[in-house]
Amino acid sequence: MILYLKSVFATTLVTQAVIDTTLSVIWVQRFQDPGEFEIYMAFDAGIFNVLSRQIGQLIVTRDDSDAVMYVEHVKVTESATEGDFLTISGRTIDCVLGNRVIIPKKKYTATTYGAAIRGLIN
Repeated sequence: MILYLKSVFATTLVTQAVIDTTLSVIWVQRFQDPGEFEIYMAFDAGIFNVLSRQIGQLIVTRDDSDAVMYVEHVKVTESATEGDFLTISGRTIDCVLGNRVIIPKKKYTATTYGAAIRGLIN
């Protein structure tokens, strides 16, 4: 299985890295709730550099799935006997909707636009 680590720039997706050597991949797609993923692999400095520079702007796709996953967490596990490992995890891209800010509606009784704007600022 080949995974693609892509960054979102405006309206285009740019492939930053290809992950083809993993120890474990958990890829869960759900119908109604956000899906999730976890990639467990040997530490790779190139992939870690991409992840550390662009966290919050990266997605993961894979060849055999149409789901797009949003990278939320990166963890490095160090072991003196077995080496270093990298764990990349997150949820499907629709989880981004849960991060949006919704401003509560206010009712204004101001008679001019200037007074209404001052009411917004104060």
